Amino acid sequence: MGLVEAGCEIVRITAQTRKYAENLQFIKEGLLVAGDRLERGALAACVAHRELVPLLAEIQADHFASEVHRRVRERLLHPDSPDQEIDGVLAELDGLADAEGIDEIAGRQLLLHLRERQLERELAAVSEDDPSRLMELQAALARVREAVPHSYWSTATGEVPVEVSFVDLGDDTYGLKAASAAPASATL
Repeated sequence: MGLVEAGCEIVRITAQTRKYAENLQFIKEGLLVAGDRLERGALAACVAHRELVPLLAEIQADHFASEVHRRVRERLLHPDSPDQEIDGVLAELDGLADAEGIDEIAGRQLLLHLRERQLERELAAVSEDDPSRLMELQAALARVREAVPHSYWSTATGEVPVEVSFVDLGDDTYGLKAASAAPASATL
């Protein structure tokens, strides 16, 4: 699901058999749902915690996949702009924040993930002929990733925080590196 969050618009997936190929529709649906959930969660956080709205302003409107999400963003940034259709959506998002327990901290994390997704898309689109813009985007992405909290692995003894990052293995090959952020006594 990280592909959508990373900004992928086209993903090529191969399957070994026809049976596996028939199941690819579920992967596609899952990718779309994951991106939508991220956007809805971030917007719900801003509805419930208005102090997050300035952070929402840093995320461009065209970054949202859904037209409704773009309109909700606009309404949150400009509360005086009338849009009666969005009033119901705002109430729904407020209920979502309450039902999912999206507090201010979780809202900041969701907004950071949206910002990270936006920067990754911009980075993928920038030309290598523009090294200053490339460096600017890479630095901004590094700052956002530093601010994003650790991921967690579930183990028999509970949740263990880990730091997950991409590693350049050369020749356009990348791998994942996961390092425990837990005390040495924790077992993975």
